[in-house]
Amino acid sequence: MQSFESKKLKEKSSFRTFDRFKPGAKCKAKLIHADEVAIKNISIGGILVETTRRLNVNTNYRIQIISSDNNEVITPTGTVARAFLRGTADTESNTVPLYEVALKFIGLKDSEKDFIKKLFLKT
Repeated sequence: MQSFESKKLKEKSSFRTFDRFKPGAKCKAKLIHADEVAIKNISIGGILVETTRRLNVNTNYRIQIISSDNNEVITPTGTVARAFLRGTADTESNTVPLYEVALKFIGLKDSEKDFIKKLFLKT
């Protein structure tokens, strides 16, 4: 017999508050004072990225997102919800760790929400 908590957890894990979008070449991102990141997916609620930089869970970071269509830029703040080592990546000079990081947007402005919604419409 399944407990109430495990049923509730199972239901919650299959439910998403916001639709996710895989932007491909439609936009790129960069962590402020850090490096470029590869966007895995994005939604009004947050962004999933790959980066060579280790980010701390429950820490706020600013991320610059640039539209490749018109060079429009937003710079929302996100809190790291989860981060884990995904593997390694080879650079010209050495091998570096590769992390997958989920950031939950906080205090997203209406103009930033509109920017993300426009990305969804372009698919």
